[in-house]
Amino acid sequence: MLAHLVIQNIVLIETLSLDMRKGMTVLTGETGAGKSILLDSLGLVLGARADSGLLRKGADKGTVTASFELPLNHSVFAYLADQDFDAEGELIIRRTLTADGKSKAYINDKPVSVSLLRNLGNMLIDIHGQFATHGLMDSKAHGALVDNFGGLYADVVKINDAWRTWSKAKKAVIDHQDALDKAKADEEYLTACIEELSKTAPEKGEEYILLEKRQRLQHYEAIMEGLNEAFQALDGDKATNDSLYRAIRALEKIADKAADKIDPVIQQMDAHLSALRDIAGDIEMMGHDWGNDGNIEHVDDRLHELRAMARKHNVLCDDLSDLLDDMRGKISTIQNNDKIMDELVLAERQAEAQYMQQADVLSRARMGVADDLGTQIMAELPDLKLGNAIFRVQVERTDVPTLNGMDDVKFLIQTNAGSPEGELGKVASGGELSRIMLALKVVLSRTSPVPVMVFDEVDSGIGGSTADAVGERLYRMADNEQILVVTHSPQVAAKANHHWIVAKAETDAGMTTTSVTQIEGEADRVDEIARMVSGASLTDEARAAAKVLRNVA
Repeated sequence: MLAHLVIQNIVLIETLSLDMRKGMTVLTGETGAGKSILLDSLGLVLGARADSGLLRKGADKGTVTASFELPLNHSVFAYLADQDFDAEGELIIRRTLTADGKSKAYINDKPVSVSLLRNLGNMLIDIHGQFATHGLMDSKAHGALVDNFGGLYADVVKINDAWRTWSKAKKAVIDHQDALDKAKADEEYLTACIEELSKTAPEKGEEYILLEKRQRLQHYEAIMEGLNEAFQALDGDKATNDSLYRAIRALEKIADKAADKIDPVIQQMDAHLSALRDIAGDIEMMGHDWGNDGNIEHVDDRLHELRAMARKHNVLCDDLSDLLDDMRGKISTIQNNDKIMDELVLAERQAEAQYMQQADVLSRARMGVADDLGTQIMAELPDLKLGNAIFRVQVERTDVPTLNGMDDVKFLIQTNAGSPEGELGKVASGGELSRIMLALKVVLSRTSPVPVMVFDEVDSGIGGSTADAVGERLYRMADNEQILVVTHSPQVAAKANHHWIVAKAETDAGMTTTSVTQIEGEADRVDEIARMVSGASLTDEARAAAKVLRNVA
């Protein structure tokens, strides 16, 4: 249950501390006194969107703190455990709001995200606003109510997942077909490009090699002249070599007279002569290789060919070979498209079959739940002065797949004997919608783990004995849940276990504040209900009527 609520600097509330109680509590007061501020504060602490307009004028920060006392087996603790959050017993939720519209959320003083807070709030308090009955007018909302009643959450998650998988598979087929269509449109162009590039046969680094070759060829004549001159100077017929030959022959003639001295010199001179011959050979080979580079015209033609091809395809010369490989890959994809498409189509059909299977499971479950829900709603209607009405939940299978299955779920009602049956939102009046929504809440609460239910003017549009019946139903609901009711109806207020008055007043500083006062004694309860009956004037007749409503002498 909600054990404690503290509100600071929210709209007209400066500081408000409420100790909550079990059973049914009503909040009454004049229109504009601030009852809606309490609900806005509850919404804020449960993860509703933070709006700087909620901050009290002149305040830098507003805070709402809600303390809950829950059984240890409540599902909220399992949820928190899944979020790696340790909590048990008392749960304290705090939300702060600053003037710049920023907010922070805490659970047991540990910072948490607002999305986590919102999920948690849905598990703790069910707030039924003044306009919640409008949802009954839209048949699109009926399916979710049936699913909630039947506990079909797991089946709904499965159909959602199956729908997303199927949608993704369908998109993959469409995207692949679009890619193929585009590729096929380019197939002729790609084939021509591949043929042209294949003839060109570009190689990585070829431009750099050609530029080096071109530079060599630009100086070909000067280089060849120098090489020839060097070769001739070192050739065996020239003076340098002749001098070495003569020196060697002269030493050989006297070698036998001083062999140990002269032979090493002869060997050194032979080595020098051999080295000169090797160098001459290298120079000759260098000149031969230089001549094999071709001519500069051929090199320029090749450079022009590569660069023209690179400009045509808007790439670098070095990237032409990669471009050729890429184009060959695209052609290969086009040629292999049947196999890839077959695989994608098969995956789509399997996803569709899985979705249809899950849709059948969910449809059967909904149809079984629908009769039970209709029966339980019918059982509530007599107490709510709708004993002549016939309520039915209709589940029809459609041919249109959606995220939530293939069922058209509608709430149908026959309000009076002999009147035609029609959709709830088109046939029922505002007062009837309020009571049917209350019946739904009663039935859904039997399986709901939410410990607190808040009703904001659920009695709107009804009065007299009908309002009395609504109050009685709310009072009976409070046997199992904590019920908070904002009401202007004396019949509903009279049924409550606890009664709070919401009022606003002007302070000495000229500020307007909202306060909440709990009525303790029976006499005060009677007087407050009498004011609700008669208005500003408290008469004996109003007191008498209030005593009847309170069932006191």
